[in-house]
Amino acid sequence: MKKLFYGDVFGNLVFIPKRRALYLAQLTQAVHTASTWEELSSLLTWDQWRELRTYLFESIEYAFEDFAQEKLEEDPEAPLSAAWEEYRRIPPGRRMPLEDDPFSPEQIPGFCDGDWPAWPAQEMLDWVPESIQSRFGHNEETLLNGSFLNFDPAQEDAIVAAFREEGYTCQRNDDLVLQASGYPLKPDEGSRPEKETLRAADRASPAPDDSSTSARTETGADSDESLPEGSAAEVSVAEGTARPRCYYLGEMLLCPQCGEIFGPWGCWETTGENSSDTVPELPPRENWSMAEWQHCGCPRQNPEKPEPRWPGFDFNKLVELCHCCGLEPVRSGSKFSVWFCEECKERVCRLNAEYQRVVIPLGRHSVHSGLLLTGSQAKDPAEVSYFVHRVREMEESIDRVRKAARASVLLNLQKLGFPLTECVLLWKYLSAPGRAQLDKAEAFQRLCSQFGIHP
Repeated sequence: MKKLFYGDVFGNLVFIPKRRALYLAQLTQAVHTASTWEELSSLLTWDQWRELRTYLFESIEYAFEDFAQEKLEEDPEAPLSAAWEEYRRIPPGRRMPLEDDPFSPEQIPGFCDGDWPAWPAQEMLDWVPESIQSRFGHNEETLLNGSFLNFDPAQEDAIVAAFREEGYTCQRNDDLVLQASGYPLKPDEGSRPEKETLRAADRASPAPDDSSTSARTETGADSDESLPEGSAAEVSVAEGTARPRCYYLGEMLLCPQCGEIFGPWGCWETTGENSSDTVPELPPRENWSMAEWQHCGCPRQNPEKPEPRWPGFDFNKLVELCHCCGLEPVRSGSKFSVWFCEECKERVCRLNAEYQRVVIPLGRHSVHSGLLLTGSQAKDPAEVSYFVHRVREMEESIDRVRKAARASVLLNLQKLGFPLTECVLLWKYLSAPGRAQLDKAEAFQRLCSQFGIHP
């Protein structure tokens, strides 16, 4: 049986297939909740994020590679870092967004015009059986967005009966269908908004109900591995105004050999009712959207056996320690992930600005090292040779950063009184007495010494 949700959207009875309704409702929730592009990506499923990025790429004016090539053609001697800084000043929506860019829905091309996301009332024209459309529906036109299918709510019983005759099951859920149609609910009481207050710029949004929350469980990746239960203190809550996702890191460990984090982790959707100082209870395993195992940097027993990439990740790593101080956890898993906490990142950026070149890369991507090979340069053997030389230099710089990261973590373990012969629970390391007294400036000096610099 094919299940439908339906509801009254301001005088139109809208029907949406179950998975599509959950998908669009969660999309609306995320778009009206996120304050940065990084937060938006964390609120979306992998399929939703991929759809949005594809839509953006087809709609934007500038991708960095094309923009940088134009600048290099104007001034071949100009440093790539200058093109990157100029590119960052272009508003998101005209260029591809970066993780730390502030987010508002209006930055998505077509959002204010109703071209994105999809309109369920219009989609009904494509899938509702012709017999039901011709008997109960009215094809209505809009000035800008084309036609849509309208069903009179007064004929609800007859329309639902007709769908059932076609093999559908129908469940009424006005709030879910309203959200799936692009309208956020009021955050306090979860009531339906007044029609005249609904604007694309309205960012108010409630915590999702059980139906919309389950979208991540249905569409996200799953794993046969289950994580052991832990105390409330071992639960890490993701940052964000609505706090829609929780991460369980309670069993993750710190390796005393390589200084990296490893072990099981998982995440699940939450109702957003937890305050910043409240740790939620672990939900049943079937409600989790992901459960994975992160490896450290030590050699694996079966390195030739490839590990499937986690959905939504460029590589299988959720969290790392700052590669300078080794004291702060930083998000990972993206090719654009930055290795440093905010304080250490500021020091690295100041150093690079002082030397007017990238001495210490901020991350693993070639852009972090100021490297780019344009299409025209790729045809020039001399340019390719020089690019290969720079890539080797970048790899050497990355090795230096990793050596400094390992040294900082092992030194921190010693200073905090942990034995270097045993793995340490991550949360114990991060909450160890005396951690606040460890000097980040001293760690930065150690990092610089790897590059022969003494700031």
